[in-house]
Amino acid sequence: MNRERAPENASTIPRRSALAFGGLLLILFVAGSVADYSLATALFSPENALGTVLAAYGEAPALLALVAAGTLAVTARPPVHLVLRWLLIIGGAGLIVVGTLALIIRPEEYWALPAIVRTLIALALSAAAIWATARFSAGATWQAMCTLAAALFAVVAVEMVLVQGVKILWERPRMRMLAETGAEFSPWWSPGYEDRDALAAQGVEASEFKSFPSGHSANAATLMMLTGFALLREDVRRYTAGLFWVGAAWALLVALSRLTVGAHFLTDTAAGLAVTFVVVLIISALAVKVLDARLLERLPRGGPRPAPAPRHGRATH
Repeated sequence: MNRERAPENASTIPRRSALAFGGLLLILFVAGSVADYSLATALFSPENALGTVLAAYGEAPALLALVAAGTLAVTARPPVHLVLRWLLIIGGAGLIVVGTLALIIRPEEYWALPAIVRTLIALALSAAAIWATARFSAGATWQAMCTLAAALFAVVAVEMVLVQGVKILWERPRMRMLAETGAEFSPWWSPGYEDRDALAAQGVEASEFKSFPSGHSANAATLMMLTGFALLREDVRRYTAGLFWVGAAWALLVALSRLTVGAHFLTDTAAGLAVTFVVVLIISALAVKVLDARLLERLPRGGPRPAPAPRHGRATH
């Protein structure tokens, strides 16, 4: 049975789902623009247990996406030049290690779990991602596996760079810092914060001026890339809408939790979701185009060189 993705679709994300989620983000952003501070104040509950758990593990989809990308890269075994094949294996193994280590280290900042517990949780999550990815990709073409691996890595890398870049430029103060210090609220459309130097001199950490956009929300939204597995198997296409909304629901839950712990405002989380949503749309469409154009088949092939043809000429004695 051919389990390769059907080529007639322009994206792995259904258009109706994309339009509906885009409309929802617009509504949230407008609502936040009008009532950012009042909403954040009403929801502020720094001791909220769910908020603590999701602060520690809400962004896990981005890290598990790296593990899944690494698994696909290691197991694809494309018939390309040996050097390219080894680069793929080494790079894939590196992604698995990086994703797993980040799953161990990142939660420590938000939840005081013993190191052994964090390590066991991280290993369990990573192992589950490796097993599910390897099992699900069995029988898929190497082109589809390599394309999805590249797409998963690209989504995580691009959204992280964009979010962190905007955070540094915007310098928006977090809700929890305003509650603790009584500092003045700053709307999202006003980049830079006049009182930053004065507050920093009082001991406020630099991370408290990185509210816009929400990194947790952006990382959580990478779960929308579950739809990318339609690149491996055409029978998944009928479920892409459901897979997309599973990822969207998780992202929205994480976004809400960031308000409860005072880490962000509604516009912060909506912007973080929007960044990853747009990145996912673009990279998913590019991945489909790469497969349809058979670009990976142009890579230099491996295997033994063909024997040279016999030379024809005058016989010598």
